[in-house]
Amino acid sequence: MRIAGKVAGDDVKSFLERFKEGFMRDVAVGREDIQQATYDALDATGRPREQAMFDSMMMNHPVSYRTRELLGVADPSFVQARENAGMGFSKDRATAIGQMAGSVAHDVIHDGTRGIYWLLNAPQAAGQVIADQALRGANNKAVAQGKGFEIFGSSPVAIKTTDGNRKATIKDRDFLIKNKMARLDRTGNIRMMPGYSKGETGDIFKRNLNPAQRIALAAPAGLLINTGIGLMNPMGGKEGYKAIMPSEEDPSKTDNVLGEVAMKYLLGQSGRLLPYDEFSKVRPDVSKEEYRNYKINMNDRREDYNPFDGDIAIGGGLLRATDEGIHGPEVQFMGRSLPVTTTILPAAASIAGMAAGAGTQRSYRNALMGSVGGAIGGSIVGNLLEAERRRRNAEENGIQL
Repeated sequence: MRIAGKVAGDDVKSFLERFKEGFMRDVAVGREDIQQATYDALDATGRPREQAMFDSMMMNHPVSYRTRELLGVADPSFVQARENAGMGFSKDRATAIGQMAGSVAHDVIHDGTRGIYWLLNAPQAAGQVIADQALRGANNKAVAQGKGFEIFGSSPVAIKTTDGNRKATIKDRDFLIKNKMARLDRTGNIRMMPGYSKGETGDIFKRNLNPAQRIALAAPAGLLINTGIGLMNPMGGKEGYKAIMPSEEDPSKTDNVLGEVAMKYLLGQSGRLLPYDEFSKVRPDVSKEEYRNYKINMNDRREDYNPFDGDIAIGGGLLRATDEGIHGPEVQFMGRSLPVTTTILPAAASIAGMAAGAGTQRSYRNALMGSVGGAIGGSIVGNLLEAERRRRNAEENGIQL
C-alpha cells in the first residue's frame, strides 16, 4: 500500500521501498568495489595503499565505515571516494536505514566482523596487530617530521642519464621491462610487476618495503609470544607441561615430532599442566597448594571485574589475569597463558624498540635493530625478575632450590 500518492506529478516511493532500495544497494556491494574505493581515497590524499593490518580492515569494513558516516566522523576523502563509486551514504532517512541494515547483512554474509575476530583470536596474532599499529604510528610521526623514509609507502624510481637522474615514467617501456619492473600482457599493454605502481601523472613508484620485511620487524615479538605459550618446542611441552602428543614413558616429551609441530603450528595448541608430582620436578618452587589453586582459578568461568583483588576475568574466561600465578603475574587470553615477566615484558620491549627505531633516520635498519635489541634486553630483564621471584617464593614455602 502506498503511504504517499502523487507529489508534483511524480510517484513518491514509500518508506519500505526506499528502505529496500538502500538495503539492496549495500548488501550487494562486492569486496573488490569496497577495496577499490579505499584505494581511490588513499591515492587522492597521497597516502600509500599499504596500511597497517587493523587500519586496512576497518577501512574496508562496511558496518564500521557506515557507522562513522552516520555519526559524521568519517574521513571526507573516503566519503567522497565511495560517493564517486556509487556507494555513497544516502541523505534520505529511509534509504540510509536500509543501507545500514544492508551493511549488517553484508557483514554476516562475508564474515566481516568474524574476520576481525579471526585476526585477533590468538595471542601471537594480537601481538602482530599491536606491533603493526605501533610501527605505523611511529613511522607516520617520523615522516611528518621529515625523518627517515615511509615504511608503508613508495618512492619514485629514478633513471640515471648523462644529464643526471630523472624520474622513470610509464613511457620508459624498455627500461621498466629490462629491470623487471613491468611486463607486457597478451595484448602488448604494459603491466606493472608486484611492488611497483604507476602514479596519476605516469611516474613509476617502487614500494619501500615489501610485506615480508615489515613482518620481519615484528618477528622477535612474535617469537617471544609463541615461546611463552609453549609453541616453540618440537620435542614436547614447555617447562612443567605435557606434550600435545605425549609419549607413554614421559608425557612431557613426544614420540611424534611431526604431529607435535603440526598441532602447534596449524592449530596453535599447547599441552596441559603435568600432574603435580611430575610438575614439581621441574618447578620445585611451586607448592602443592599453589598448584591446586592455580588449576582451580584457570578453569573458573565466573566473571570478576575487580582488579584490586588480584584477579580479573572477562567473557567467561576469554580474558583472565592474576598478579600471582605459578608464572608470577600472568594474563590468559583465549585459553593461552602469557607470563608478564618472561613473555609480555620482552614482547612489549621489542615492539617499543621497533617503534623507536622507526621514528629515526634510516628507519628500517634502526627499527629492526630496535626490535631485536628490545627483545634481547626485555628477555634478560624478565628472566632475571622471574628467577628472583621463584627464589623468594621457594624460600617462603620452605623449599630448597
